[in-house]
Amino acid sequence: MTTSTINAAINYLVTTARAAWATDQTAFVFDGPTPAGFDQEFPNKIWIGADPTLDDTPGFEAVTGDRDVATLSQGRALDEQFLIACAVEHWDGGTDLSEARAAAFGYWATFENFVRGLPPVGPGDTRLGGALGPSGWAKLGGAVAMHQAQKTNGCVVLITFHVACRARLTA
Repeated sequence: MTTSTINAAINYLVTTARAAWATDQTAFVFDGPTPAGFDQEFPNKIWIGADPTLDDTPGFEAVTGDRDVATLSQGRALDEQFLIACAVEHWDGGTDLSEARAAAFGYWATFENFVRGLPPVGPGDTRLGGALGPSGWAKLGGAVAMHQAQKTNGCVVLITFHVACRARLTA
């Protein structure tokens, strides 16, 4: 039995995001929190397994969830449910928050497409490329927050959200 699907789910999201934005020279995909000393400026940032508003919080939970026995007659099967913290951010040098919000929500919409549909219909894969097993699923779920600011160097909009996952682990 697989101990957990969490690692495979995060790996799928990171790989898919990096492929989706591979040709976008303005975007950077983080696997986890922003690395210490990361000083490159990208107008668009994507975090998987992290909430950048909590980067300085010790012990921040990248994933939260629970596990339980799937059925009493199948003590070896487990149901696993968890939320993966994620975020997208758009910065531009302008002063129009409406445009910055539209761009940030555009990145969020692309991310949401990663967990919509089943191949080959798509556009994404609710099973995260098989990471959640044959009966598992993922969707955007849990808390969502939008942060916006007008700074001296432009507008910034950050959307924090969660990918909700469910999987059945069997022997």
